[in-house]
Amino acid sequence: MKTLDRLKLVVVLVALAIWAVGVRTNRNSLMLVGVAFMIVAFLLRFLPRLKNRR
Repeated sequence: MKTLDRLKLVVVLVALAIWAVGVRTNRNSLMLVGVAFMIVAFLLRFLPRLKNRR
């Protein structure tokens, strides 16, 4: 497993954990932080593709 793949996996797991804690404690701020991490994880999917184009 490549380092970038591990980073992607860790970001997704952190996002899910933060979001789940936000849902469990009913704190919208934590849920939004979890969603923001998920967006970052989604954008990391395109990183190698953009790197290979150049």
